[in-house]
Amino acid sequence: MSQKNLSFIKTIWPKEAKNFGNVLKYLEKYKNDCKVEKQQMPLTCVLEPIRMKRYLPNNYDEFRSHVDVTSRTNCTRFLVMFLYLANNKNGKTIFPNLDIEIECKQGSLLMFPPMWPWLHAGQKPTRTSKYIMQSYLHYV
Repeated sequence: MSQKNLSFIKTIWPKEAKNFGNVLKYLEKYKNDCKVEKQQMPLTCVLEPIRMKRYLPNNYDEFRSHVDVTSRTNCTRFLVMFLYLANNKNGKTIFPNLDIEIECKQGSLLMFPPMWPWLHAGQKPTRTSKYIMQSYLHYV
């Protein structure tokens, strides 16, 4: 992410940008909430460059069911993070095989493994645009 884009995000969403920068705090919460044992998580990791995504309320801006680890080029990813930058009743993140739907609530952070058991999709927003910041933790 360029410095210009990061400055824009900090201007529009200062609290969210600050929170996303404190990934290790949220990683510890994730491990506690999911009862992750020490031997289940790498001791060190790196953060993939942060991406900002926008989905417009139209008939085609969605992300159909997929996983984020699909090849040798992205197999070092072990945890995905979505920070929702705006409220959006539609445009949920869904896990069709788990029967789970996550609403887009500004300031909330969704974390989950990006591998095959966590098939997920981003539904189409219908009234307002959906904005998220996204990144991954990688094995080193």
